[in-house]
Amino acid sequence: MSPFKPVQRVSLATLVYEQVRDQILAGDVAAGESLPSERVLSEMLQVNRGAVREGLKQLEHSGLVRIHQGGATRVLDYRSSAGLDLLGPMLLASDGRMVVTVARSLLEMRAAILPPIARLSASRGGRDIGTELSGIVGQMKAHKGDLERLRHLSFEFWQTTVRGSENVAFQFTFNRLRPPLTTLMKEIVNAFAGELKAVRDYQALATAVNKGNPPDAASAAKKLLRKGTAAAELALTALDDFATEEFGEPF
Repeated sequence: MSPFKPVQRVSLATLVYEQVRDQILAGDVAAGESLPSERVLSEMLQVNRGAVREGLKQLEHSGLVRIHQGGATRVLDYRSSAGLDLLGPMLLASDGRMVVTVARSLLEMRAAILPPIARLSASRGGRDIGTELSGIVGQMKAHKGDLERLRHLSFEFWQTTVRGSENVAFQFTFNRLRPPLTTLMKEIVNAFAGELKAVRDYQALATAVNKGNPPDAASAAKKLLRKGTAAAELALTALDDFATEEFGEPF
């Protein structure tokens, strides 16, 4: 397998968006402040005004700024206006370190939504979803020593469970959580080993869905998630302690 990856072409507007976004998230531009005008930003970033204009539209779509027609572009308090799309950019600091508070938030969100999703999947998904889940568990058994493969299969398992819930809000939420959760699990994959290798617990959930047993499905989901959450919490605490010792302040 080649170690090289295709080079991704990134638009100037996206680069403008990412640079301004990161400054807002870092607090370099505070809520309530106005961004420089399109003309000034164009000169500062050395890009055309069209790229600046499109980048600002992306920032507005992300809930980071509000564009006033013919006036200033004002920075918003993203904690009150932004959505799940920002979790990915917020998970890693500019120096590549994981932001532990964001990582913990992801773990808490995962633990909060997946058991009720499993419950709904058992109520609505039926045998077809249960059979699909059992098939994925079969693949997990065949790759029990490969954490990277198990991680992919685990997401496939949960994606199928979400689909079985027939709840579009849960589906959209999971879609947005998957990229930052993937990053989190890659960063501390060994902490999730116990969960990823727990094929009996995955099968218990699949069986509960197949039998249409919502309480057992929710219970199996909680039991499975606890294995990864507990170990991940310990890993994050160690990272937090290391960051405090090395850099004088927590993430």
